[in-house]
Amino acid sequence: MVRQQPSTVSALRRSSGSLIERIIAERAVYPVFQPIVDLATEEVVAVEALARGPAGSPLEFPDALFAAAISAGLLTELDQLCFARALETALEAGPLTPALLFVNAEPAGLSRPLSADLAELIYRGLPFRIVLEFTERALTSRPAALLRLADLVHRAGNAVALDDVGADPASLAFLPLVKPEVVKLDMHLVRDPYSADTQATAAAVSAYADRSGATVLAEGVETSEDAVNAVALGARWGQGWLFGRPGPLEAMMGRHRSAPDLANRPQPHIQAAQLDTPFAIASRRHAVRTANSDMADAVVDHVVATTLDRGRGGILLCVVNEPGQPPRWLPRLTAAVDRVTYLGLLGGSALTDVGDVHAQRLDDRDSLREETTIALLTEDFSTALCMRAAGPEDSDTQGLIEFVHSRDRQVVQGIIRNIMRRFDTW
Repeated sequence: MVRQQPSTVSALRRSSGSLIERIIAERAVYPVFQPIVDLATEEVVAVEALARGPAGSPLEFPDALFAAAISAGLLTELDQLCFARALETALEAGPLTPALLFVNAEPAGLSRPLSADLAELIYRGLPFRIVLEFTERALTSRPAALLRLADLVHRAGNAVALDDVGADPASLAFLPLVKPEVVKLDMHLVRDPYSADTQATAAAVSAYADRSGATVLAEGVETSEDAVNAVALGARWGQGWLFGRPGPLEAMMGRHRSAPDLANRPQPHIQAAQLDTPFAIASRRHAVRTANSDMADAVVDHVVATTLDRGRGGILLCVVNEPGQPPRWLPRLTAAVDRVTYLGLLGGSALTDVGDVHAQRLDDRDSLREETTIALLTEDFSTALCMRAAGPEDSDTQGLIEFVHSRDRQVVQGIIRNIMRRFDTW
């Protein structure tokens, strides 16, 4: 059964070090659980673990607990401890162990090597499936870290949930890259279901769910009206005080529990890791074309103009390997940084720092150094232009450019994922 919180506050006060250091050293965090239900039947389909510090301490609630850990440089230690304690408590629950356990995570905390406790729990084989939950904020702040972590979660046969969707509508473009099995609608959408922004977000999420088989979950359901609104916005599952407040797993004893049919997609196709390049990905689906420099410039101008016209709210990634000055088209794209959700730039030489552009130098051994790429992915538009020299300088093709231009959404997603993996994760 669930361990009850011991009277740890006085014991912690007798220890040396800061309160957050003592909490971590004593493993004094305690999960509570909130039910997630099928909105049609109100049957419990999953539970979410929520972290608490020692009862009665200044760090009892998660906002203060995690703020203290960040201030002390201990976010990784706390995040992994909370994860481990949630798994331990669920395992100890016996017949109350849920089939699906949602656990919150910060990519910063799980991008580091796992603690011995957490690794032992994850790799021992669990009688339930973990749904690792990330916030929208993690998408736009560290997408490379989140993308890599999502791949690891999927490889292990577990699932990913994206939290607070709708809080920042610009991040919708990341949905097909991270491939979450669960999309959690932010509570403000349920409160204001008829606004234009809400309707646009709900339509984008529903389209993603239809294509992928993902489940839409509404958060913050507190009234029957909220539940009705959630269903109207496309949600199948719900979570909130209407169905139960956070508490021990025993509080759900006797409630009907249905076997969840959460999509158990096969592992996402991971391009041949770092050996693949955007040109290789695109040329598998499309014909390779050849152009002289004037023709290639015209193709680039067309793609840049289209990108500037259609790129609002999207992910724009560029790979630049031309020697000397940056290509003439690059300033036009970097000037549009305020229009896109994320603008990333990789290059074979040092890159000029440009505002909010995420710029990074390519490794000298990276095969991507032979290519130039412009790739854009938005909620409803995709394009990628991949180019490289047609042959060695002393060959008959000297001065010619090979290029592949794709508007195929799956191809562009593969190219975006391939480039994004080359950025530092933290």
